[in-house]
Amino acid sequence: LKSRNLSTFFTGEGRSLIYEAMRYEMNSRDAIDHTATTFIPPPIWILIMPFIAQETPIQQLASKYFAPALLGNNGKLLSVLFSDQENAIAPLFREIDHLLSAFCDVDRRCLISNIAGKSSEAGDNFPTNPRSNASFALGVFNSLCQHTPSESISEIEIFKRSLLSLLRIWIGYSGGKVRVVDGNFNRSLSLASTAYDIICEIFKNTKQSCHSKSPRYPLSCIRPMLPMIFSEFFLPPVQELLSPRTRYLLLTEFINAFLLPSSSFPRSPSHNAVEVLNVIEIIGFVDQMLPIIISKYIEDEDYEALQMCTAFRIFLVSEAKRLNKEEKKAQKRNIDEVVVGVKSGKYHSLSPSRSLVPGMSISTKKLIENIKLLCVKSDIIEYVLPRLLLHPNRGPLKFFTAKICLLEVNLS
Repeated sequence: LKSRNLSTFFTGEGRSLIYEAMRYEMNSRDAIDHTATTFIPPPIWILIMPFIAQETPIQQLASKYFAPALLGNNGKLLSVLFSDQENAIAPLFREIDHLLSAFCDVDRRCLISNIAGKSSEAGDNFPTNPRSNASFALGVFNSLCQHTPSESISEIEIFKRSLLSLLRIWIGYSGGKVRVVDGNFNRSLSLASTAYDIICEIFKNTKQSCHSKSPRYPLSCIRPMLPMIFSEFFLPPVQELLSPRTRYLLLTEFINAFLLPSSSFPRSPSHNAVEVLNVIEIIGFVDQMLPIIISKYIEDEDYEALQMCTAFRIFLVSEAKRLNKEEKKAQKRNIDEVVVGVKSGKYHSLSPSRSLVPGMSISTKKLIENIKLLCVKSDIIEYVLPRLLLHPNRGPLKFFTAKICLLEVNLS
């Protein structure tokens, strides 16, 4: 493998022609010349088989054993394919995204790598060019999460990028409006459902491993990811296809399904999520995590993310009040059903903070005021300020004082 200079192979534009030839030879009964299959070393098949196979059992098996084959023996094959294991993560996911886009027709906007070009650079050179099943190909991310140990930073990074890849696909395809080759929007929603189911399996296994003596990925590993996870919902690459309310509903559903102590990991997402969620418990979780999330957005000087985060908090408060009113109306009609899903009387003891103006219809001026109020709350400022003062440059501190607090302070 090393003698073939694979680093050059993976950076070359011609590899898609070779991939396409391999797929045609493997899937077409008319293929006679096996030039590509004899040219490529067999271990390359481990990498590409989940994306080019068109027979369901083969594709499922290839996806299932993707990580054990690639990362087994201390990641020797991964190191050979992408120079060295420490620097192999970005090239690996870039190649996975390239294969998902070129041969499974997953929309590039729903992939975490910045890849360019047409969907399939080699499709016109072959008599038939059917797409491989994208839902089965997503199994490689599940394989990477389940079989990657948590003994080094690079291994944890593989887990993070796999989870974020699935999140982006779930969010992007949930609206049913992302482009698909045949215009089949049911296929779009099916891909979203598959991504959700894999996320469910990952979190279920993660929670179970936390109760073992040596958990692979404790929830403490996911907590530092929350700013990135929330950003995927706040500012997805396909945000023009998803209204802010839809994004907030998806995030609410995600928190309820996977992040709360009471999460039950439902196998299929509810499309009427807010009506059945414990909104008060979600508000409590969000408020507990806000210092971590807000701190990261301030360090990144990401004002748009702060706007969306503040509006999400307002959305949750407005939903809690709306559902509370519905519950009271139901009680007046002698209906015993609790709409919000919490015991009556719990609202008083866990009432949302009054620091934010409730409701989604909010002017720009009010939103700016609420961003400031949120960022200077005592629990958040206690967490954020020491990190800003210890930051190696003054940029985030200037951003906080000037952009958020609207103060003219000379920090030079």
